[in-house]
Amino acid sequence: MTNATLLQLLRQRDNRAYRELRKYVPVFRKPLRQMGLSEEDQKDIIQESVIHLYEKLQSPTFDITSKVSTYLYGVCKLKGKEYLRRNRRTEQFSGEIDHEQANPEETQRLPDDEQIRYAVRSLGYPCRELLAAFYFHQVRLKDLCEEMGYSSENSAKQAKYKCMQRLKKGLQPLLS
Repeated sequence: MTNATLLQLLRQRDNRAYRELRKYVPVFRKPLRQMGLSEEDQKDIIQESVIHLYEKLQSPTFDITSKVSTYLYGVCKLKGKEYLRRNRRTEQFSGEIDHEQANPEETQRLPDDEQIRYAVRSLGYPCRELLAAFYFHQVRLKDLCEEMGYSSENSAKQAKYKCMQRLKKGLQPLLS
């Protein structure tokens, strides 16, 4: 299948395009596996990369100059590195808590890293991307408006607030 045909089928959400992309999954997995990511994380990152490409293709101004497989390979590597950066920050923050100094009466049960990852993953695309961009990549709200298509900074701020509320609600049963 030619690159132009593949792009056209992707824009049309044609299943033949996704079947074609599945052929490249082993190639996309290789750098993620070398980064030490689990099978599940590899699948999530590849899926997020395909969604990223699909969303980019919806913009009439987006022009891809490489092969689709090359573009997705690069996106997978970048998303894998972002995932590792986020994980390191989570580990740094969780490592800073001195559990021996804490008063047992004031201590509440905190969710472990896997539970937090699950809660964040369950948020779905817009919230997950918005929160990651704002909190981990420190993208300004003004820039998020342009990147994610919000009409104003206030609408981006409101969306961020709602996403945080959803995340807190998802974590609430784990804090009991």
